[in-house]
Amino acid sequence: MAATGLLNPYQQFFDDDGNPASGWLLYTYSAGTTTPVDTFLASDLAPGSANTNPIELDAAGRAVIYLDPSLGAIKLVMHDDEDA
Repeated sequence: MAATGLLNPYQQFFDDDGNPASGWLLYTYSAGTTTPVDTFLASDLAPGSANTNPIELDAAGRAVIYLDPSLGAIKLVMHDDEDA
């Protein structure tokens, strides 16, 4: 099964001041719940290619995020190191 990316699977996130969200944590849940869902580093959803949950954003506030299309809607929640 092929994965679907977010609008772009190579996502970059920023804080309210426009700075990269370096080191922030991105949690992924089934929409409307607090049930964690897996996201993946590879479009083929291969075993062993799952992201951690939460995903720690790199120094530029980036992460690779592919979604299993069978999941339906998901919720993304971000926290910096001060409010995790």
